[in-house]
Amino acid sequence: MRTILFSIAIAVSSFTAILPAQGQLFGSYVTGGLNLTRDMGYHPTAVLGGGGLQMEANHFLATFESFVDDSHKLDSGTGLTARVQGVAFYRPTKNLFFGGGVGYSALWTAPYNKNVWHPRAGAGYDRLSESFSIRAQAEYVFAGTDHFNGLQGPEFNVYLPSPRSHAHWIYRETIGTYHFYTTMGSPGTFGTEARFTMMYRF
Repeated sequence: MRTILFSIAIAVSSFTAILPAQGQLFGSYVTGGLNLTRDMGYHPTAVLGGGGLQMEANHFLATFESFVDDSHKLDSGTGLTARVQGVAFYRPTKNLFFGGGVGYSALWTAPYNKNVWHPRAGAGYDRLSESFSIRAQAEYVFAGTDHFNGLQGPEFNVYLPSPRSHAHWIYRETIGTYHFYTTMGSPGTFGTEARFTMMYRF
């Protein structure tokens, strides 16, 4: 599975680097930045990189992306996490959209490995004008197959400018507040994860 995820991440990044954008309907991008965590059982700072594909139509939008970060677990001092996720939304009006999708993540450390699926559902809003645009998006990440830790909680994304714009450079901020169990049967706790990234869209 580790080889498969790395292959997907490399393939998406390579594919997005050569695939031309087609107006606002379809676009590819690469991304990189910082992944900051608090009370999640990881060292607080890590770097991440990856790529993705976006579709923006009048009544439909979708994103498929893959990225890797080198967040080290506190218990082992080692760690690498790869994630692949896809979401699709229906846009009933010009600005509002809602839908959901699923994400897969795999963690590798020296003493152990872990992989889980997390369904997600949510909604978002585009604010568009001639001189300014922004997208705000909120989703709830469900525990899915994470039976050991049961991680779940709200996740918020802000894009500046909105991916509906013609901009090549987009700032993206993702902040999640999650409830989980450090060990099976232990009292629940909360932690946060924040990703601050720049996207370059081809």
